[in-house]
Formats: sequence, structure tokens, C-alpha cells
Amino acid sequence: MIEFCKSLGSAGIAELDPSTIARALQAEGAVIWLALQDPTDQDFDLLRAQFAFHPLAIEDCRNAHQRPKLDAYDDYSFLVLYEVGVDPLTRRLKTQELNLFLGPNYVVTIHSGPSSAIADVAARWQTGDGLQGEAASYLAYLLVDSAVDGYFPAVDVFSDHLEAVESRIFDRFDERIVSAIFDLKKETLALRRLITPLRDVFLVLLRGPGSGFGERTYVYFQDVLDHLLRVSDAIDIQRDLVSAALDAYQTAVSNRTNDTMKKLTVLSTVLMTSALIAGIYGMNFALMPELAWPYGYYGALYMMGSSSTLLVAIFYWKQYIGYDPTRPVDPHDLSQLFTKLKPPGRLSNLGTLLVLGLVGVPTVFAPFILIREAPAIVDKAKFQRLKAGMSYDQVATAIGVPGHESSAEDDGKAYHQVYTWTNPDGSLVTAIFDDGKLASRRYERLK
Repeated sequence: MIEFCKSLGSAGIAELDPSTIARALQAEGAVIWLALQDPTDQDFDLLRAQFAFHPLAIEDCRNAHQRPKLDAYDDYSFLVLYEVGVDPLTRRLKTQELNLFLGPNYVVTIHSGPSSAIADVAARWQTGDGLQGEAASYLAYLLVDSAVDGYFPAVDVFSDHLEAVESRIFDRFDERIVSAIFDLKKETLALRRLITPLRDVFLVLLRGPGSGFGERTYVYFQDVLDHLLRVSDAIDIQRDLVSAALDAYQTAVSNRTNDTMKKLTVLSTVLMTSALIAGIYGMNFALMPELAWPYGYYGALYMMGSSSTLLVAIFYWKQYIGYDPTRPVDPHDLSQLFTKLKPPGRLSNLGTLLVLGLVGVPTVFAPFILIREAPAIVDKAKFQRLKAGMSYDQVATAIGVPGHESSAEDDGKAYHQVYTWTNPDGSLVTAIFDDGKLASRRYERLK
């Protein structure tokens, strides 16, 4: 539909009947502005009848989402550009196509829906601000300049959004931020696709006179080109920053994965050390002196605990585990306050030696200490108390501790059992029972 049709002449601004446009164009010094919003077939017929526009230009107006461009015809030019805005809630780019025909003394604008650029320039047209005595090309400049000025707020919104994204990457890592990064990258590229072709249009336009733009307005369009170059540079920088943010996110994810793998490796190393000790003493060989120690169980637990503590201490002081001292400490997380205290330099080496001395030395010498200080389980005096015909319970009571059943066999004649009592020094007593009664006994290296 026709939004308005006005003429600016020596008598001022006046409403103009669209059917008389062809005759009004013959008037000297008059500038006509026809604005079409959501044009219909009748409106396009009007353009063909009154302005004789080329069918290809009319077709571009019918088919929306054209690429920003400038087409020069015999006595007029056809310009396609976009107004942009950003939804404050979704931060999505909103675009509106603006088609502009520029002739020697007329401007025709075609758009869908309300246009802020049209409204802004129309208000200045009403007041005559800066338009009196100027050609139609100046009116075209005002329309283009108003649309281009809307690019700066969009760039600012995306810049603020990028700062928020970077904060969520570096200050408080959020794995869900990757979707916001890709959304920002997509919107930035969409804005760049609107700005770059329009910038190229004005670079060609300002090479010399032509295309229906008056020479007096070249300086104004040069200002528009300067704005486009600034916005284009800002978009290129922002695109690089978004790519850098994505790289930073991937690096952060990789670092967190590496940190997790490092902790799992440390945990596996600590557990494997305890499993090694448990495996050695779980082999159940008959001649294992440690199995008869009164404190063997506690000694094994001590070696497991002390070796695990030693490994954790070494990994901690070598900074394989622990809180990163370069990151700020959360005062509400007490564990961070303790793990933050990492002594640097020589103090770190001194602390490592201290931990090795307090934990490592007892771990190494604990078996020898236990072997030397562990009392004998059985001696010759207890051995002499064992008499043929005694039951296993009587023998165990005489020795003072239960024995280790080495073997058991039923040959059809009797049920044979072999029990051993082993001292820490390796000496031992062997008792053989037939049907639950002591049949024979012997000893090795018994003192």
C-alpha cells in the first residue's frame, strides 16, 4: 500500500496524488518521495505506469531477501540495503529489507512492515530540516545513513554478549556456553553478510560520478562509507574474538579433561600400590613368615596407608594434584583455602624432603622393624608340650595361637590334616593329625 506520496518544491511540502506523479516529475525543482509499505500488485502497476521501472527491478522488489546491491539503469538507480536490530531478550538479529529507487528528482522506497529509517527521515522531511534546496540524492543519503547508523547498536549488543560469554568461559566455566558461542558466531556472520556487500557497493559508487547520485552529495555518501568501514572492521574483529572464544572453550574443556585424567591416574597409582602390597601377602604360600606375625595385619595396613600418603604427598608437592593457585579462591570453599597454600621454590623442595622423611623412611624400614621386634609364636618348650593323641584344639591351646592348615586329605583309611605354626624368623612347627588326633610332629630351625 502507499504509505505516503509527497512533493517538495518551492512552495514547500505538499501531498501528491500518485496518479499525477508522471506529470509532477516534469516540474522543475520538485523532489518527489513515494513510500510503499507492504506493496500490492496495484502498487507495482503504479510503479510501471508512472516511473517505467525495469521489470527486473520490479521483480527484485517482489522477491524479498535480496543481496545488498546497486543496479544502475539509464536514468535511475536501484539500491537494496537492510535495516537491522537486535532482540533484547534472545539477542537474535532482526533485519528488514529496504529497496530504494533514486532518479534525478524522485525517491521511491519499498519495504515490508514499519521502518524506523523511513519514519526518522519522514519526520525531518516534515520539518524541512536539511532538505530544502537539496536534490533527491540528499534524501537518499538520509535514508541510507539512517539505516547504516542502526548497525552500531547491533554491534554493541553483540560485543556485550561476547564479554558475558568470555566471563562464563574464564571466570566460571560453564560447559553449556558452547551453544551461546555458536549462536553469537552465527548472528555475527549474518550481520557481516549484510554489511560487506553494502560496503563494496559504496566503494564502487564513490569511484566517480554516475548512478544517479549528485556530485554535491558525494561527501555525504563518503561519510556513509566511513561508517560502513568502521562497522565492517568491528564485525571482523568480533568474528575473530568469537573464534578465539570458541578456541578458548575447547582449550578449557581439554584442560579439564586432562586434569580429570591426571587425577584418575594419581588415584590409580595410589590404589595399585596398596593392591601390590595386598597381592603379595595374599598369595598364601606356606612359608611366608609375615603371615604368622601378631602384628602382620596392622603392619600391612600401615604400609598401604603410608605408601599411599607418600605418593599423594609427592604428587601434591609436584603440583600434579591440588587447586590451581592462579585461580581466585572462593572464601566459602574451605578446601580451596587449604589447597591454595602451596609453598614455592625452595620451600616446596624442603616440604617434599620433610614428607619423604616422615612418611617414606618408616615405610621402607617398617618390615625390618616388625621382623626384629615380633615375638616368636612357638618355641621348643611349647613343642615339648605336644603329645600324641591330642586334638587340634588342645594343640592350639598349648601353642597359644591357631595354626595354618596346609593340607587335608582323606585316603579312605583316615582323614589326614597338616597344620603349621611359623615364627617371624622362618622357623616352624608342623603337626599331622589323623582323624582329629595328633599323629606326629616335627620342627625346623626352632630355637
